[in-house]
Amino acid sequence: MGRTADCDTSQSAAVCTYTCDACRRRTHTCIPALPFCTATLKAGWRPAAYPNELKHLGDHIRRRRLDLGLLQKDVAGLLGTHSQTVCNWEIENTSPALRWLPGIIQFLGYDPRPAPEDVGQQLRHYRQGQGVSQTDLARELRVDPGTLARWEMGCRKPRGMRLRRVLQMLMGSN
Repeated sequence: MGRTADCDTSQSAAVCTYTCDACRRRTHTCIPALPFCTATLKAGWRPAAYPNELKHLGDHIRRRRLDLGLLQKDVAGLLGTHSQTVCNWEIENTSPALRWLPGIIQFLGYDPRPAPEDVGQQLRHYRQGQGVSQTDLARELRVDPGTLARWEMGCRKPRGMRLRRVLQMLMGSN
């Protein structure tokens, strides 16, 4: 049998007596109310799956999703993909295909990729952020796709008229 408090509201918590459940006439917690207290307790609770370190793109997606209180299927609906795909990105089973990167960047509100250091890295960063293939960007820059690939890998650097075209394109994207 459980014990319950049997006391008047005028009595303090220290002088309350306890009776068995069978004899209970009324329920009272015997905890005095503090109507003058204005303190509000707030906990910084986060789900166990909340990433503390943002090492991978999936960590960024999970943190943003949990911050917004969304489910994986909600994020999938926003991006136009399947919820299992979002799950695989978050647990690093797969990386997002190039076509998903612009939507992910828009969902996050920032670009989580490291900042590029040279022109080749800037080209790759721009191309991937736009979801464009090397072939399509090479066509836009009027160069061979192999040339663009060598620029992105840092094997070669654009010069002269090609460098001006590349810089115009990169400056126009900012």
